Amino acid sequence: MKTTPKIWVISDTHFNHKGIVERRVRPDFHGDRTLKKLKHRVGEDDILIHLGDVIFANQPELPRFLDFPCASKILVRGNHDTKSVFWYLKSGFDAVVDSFSLRYDGLDILFTHKPQKEFAGDLNIHGHLHTMSHREEESEWYSLDSPFHHLFSLEWVGYQPVWLKRITELYARHIIDTKDHPDCPECSGQGGLRGILPDGKRCDTCLIYETDEAAKKQLDWQTVYKPLLSNE
Repeated sequence: MKTTPKIWVISDTHFNHKGIVERRVRPDFHGDRTLKKLKHRVGEDDILIHLGDVIFANQPELPRFLDFPCASKILVRGNHDTKSVFWYLKSGFDAVVDSFSLRYDGLDILFTHKPQKEFAGDLNIHGHLHTMSHREEESEWYSLDSPFHHLFSLEWVGYQPVWLKRITELYARHIIDTKDHPDCPECSGQGGLRGILPDGKRCDTCLIYETDEAAKKQLDWQTVYKPLLSNE
């Protein structure tokens, strides 16, 4: 029985990166496990979005890591992806960008490597921060319980790609349409999703978080990754 094509997300694979093992950030088998899971989960009709920092040493080996059937492999370049666009295309990616937006599951999603403090849309899915154990100077403003950002941490999801719908299901219910708040003194209810005004400016008054206990629990960073470990 033919399955419906899926979009998968992965980030910070760091193939052939000895330093990340030597510093005990990851186990020595992380690369093999990631590759095994990619080949097992991503189907030939599926799309894979890689959020950057693909490979470190022995970079000519990249085609081997990308040698599995897939409808399209998209690379959103990270700070360690320093080769040319043409090099990544020749090595197995079908598209190479610095960021891109996609309307999916009712959300306007921005895919980037580093988290974006300011952006137009409902959700920024990104990598870069790993387990929040480094890059502190780059993310002093960042909060793991933000309903507008999702950190794809390969460590926290067991070194495997995650179905995009598994991520959006966690966030869709927290996006508030501020047109339901006509009494806003700044935008008179014209803010729309995330308080974005028609002229592109943001109405900060409309950036309202849900306050019910279920919403708080769902966004707690310690539990948000567990549903992503589904075998589906």
